[in-house]
Order: sequence, then structure tokens, then C-alpha cells
Amino acid sequence: MQQTCTQNIDILDIGNRVDRFVGIGMASYAVNMSLGKRIKKFRRELGISQTELGNAVGAAQTTIAGYEADSSEPSMDMICRIARVLDKSPGVIAFGGIDTATANSLNYAKVVGVIEIGAWREVVDVAAEMDRVAFVPHPSFPAGEQLAFKVNGSSCDLVVPDGGYAIAVPFELFPGGMEGLLLRDKPPLVIAERQRGGAYEYTLREMRRDGDELSLKTRTSDAGHKHEIRLPLDGQADDARVAFVVVAVVSKTI
Repeated sequence: MQQTCTQNIDILDIGNRVDRFVGIGMASYAVNMSLGKRIKKFRRELGISQTELGNAVGAAQTTIAGYEADSSEPSMDMICRIARVLDKSPGVIAFGGIDTATANSLNYAKVVGVIEIGAWREVVDVAAEMDRVAFVPHPSFPAGEQLAFKVNGSSCDLVVPDGGYAIAVPFELFPGGMEGLLLRDKPPLVIAERQRGGAYEYTLREMRRDGDELSLKTRTSDAGHKHEIRLPLDGQADDARVAFVVVAVVSKTI
């Protein structure tokens, strides 16, 4: 099993790159804090210094300081180490106190596809090649329904880097459906599926309503990948659809 670094993503506030996890159904403390601020808060509650925490988890004081300042992000393995020392669950460290057992442990998302503009693949072939990715499940959705898509290239590099993974749930599972998504304060991230014969293309896009249609645009710094898909308001067309809603990302494997 590959090791991964995790990075939670808030699809309701994609412009805020501090706290990256969907805020649906979370009812307890520290949810609105950044990851670094949570580590600092829980460390201070125990009355230990950055140096003492670092010694306990095998990291330098400057590394802990970087986490707490949100200038760097701990790997999933490090989050688990910090959680044990601070007497919290990995889920509480990752995205705040959540009243659900699913946030208390790691899980493994099945990789079911590849996000890459212009890459058409047969789904069965992709599934046979893929592994599983360690992540902390979102508490509002069944862990088994949270699937991973590997990102190839720079088509969504403002959100997920090349080699990273987008964790997503089927659109049908999202509370309120399309209306619920469009009522959010921030445009959600979705995975669009296009079909050509027996092959499929998956791309990660920011979705907005534009008059009587949906506009799905890539989040990329690469001008060559700036591309828009237009869909009816229900998100379904003959050759394209909104297939998944992104709930988290996992950074490049190490």
C-alpha cells in the first residue's frame, strides 16, 4: 500500500485554502478552524510545547511550527501520530470534532478512474490498474461510497496536483441534489463524465449556474486546459453528465 499525504478540501469554500473538507452535517467544536489552529489548540490544552510534541511524533520543532502556521501540511501518517499524542481521533485533528465513528479512523478509497482532459479510457481497464488510497472518510456519506480518482497532468492543478487524488461521492448521494449544490455559497467542485462509444473521460471542474444552463470550468493554471462544459440544469446530457461531487483531495503519494 502506498503512503499518502492527505489534504482536506472544502468544496463550499474553495477560495479558502486553509480548511479543506465539506462542511455538511458537522456538529461540534473546532470545525471552522484550520488544521494548524486545531493542532495548536489541542497542544496548548495539554500544556505541551511545540518541541515536546515534535519529540513525541518524531519531528522537529520547526516542523510543528510550520503545521500550526498552516505553511505546511502533515501527511496522514503524521496526523495519526499527532492525534495519538494529543489524545484525539485523526478525524478531529483533520477537520474538527465530529460526532460520528467514521471520522475516528483511516479508510481506503477504491480508485475507480483517472482525471485527465482528453484521455478516453474504458472504465473496466482503469479499475483493473488502480490501487486504494488512505483517507479519513467524510462523516456525511458512507465510507464505501467515497471513491478516488487519480489526477494525471495539470488540468486541475489549482485544486489537486499531478499525481494526487480527488475523493468524491456519486452525485445521487449529495443532499438536496442539484438544487442543494447550487444553493451553496461557493461553487462546488464536481467530476464531469463524458462518454464516447465505450470510453469515458473524467475531468474535475467548478460548477456554476449560468442562466438556464450549468457552466463547468476547469480549475487550472495551464491555459491549454482551460475548457468549459455546458449542461442543462439537471446536469445530464446525452454524452456528458455531472457524475460525482468532490469531498476531499489526497496529495501526491510519497
